[in-house]
Amino acid sequence: MSLLKWLNRKYIIKCPKCKNELNVFYYGAEDSLLLKCVECNDNIYYLKQANSSSITVTEVPHILDKQLEADAYHKFYKGIPSSEALEPKWIKLIRRIVVRKDK
Repeated sequence: MSLLKWLNRKYIIKCPKCKNELNVFYYGAEDSLLLKCVECNDNIYYLKQANSSSITVTEVPHILDKQLEADAYHKFYKGIPSSEALEPKWIKLIRRIVVRKDK
């Protein structure tokens, strides 16, 4: 599995506070991502635009916040790790091949 970690290293987005991997919490319009750190346990969200490498602290939009509160399972949802959400299809293909050979 170290091969997959090595391939995914450039797709990991790290939390500015604790340096752990951020999780993709919501896919926004125009390929923007709403990211959240599971390790910090703060209600701080980060926004990453499609063509930008930087992330900015943002508030959750009021409409989205109401929709998420209405969902009973929202508090259990941790998001998708950024390395898995942003990895290209060719890495996913390698992951399938490696997992099959491990079994």
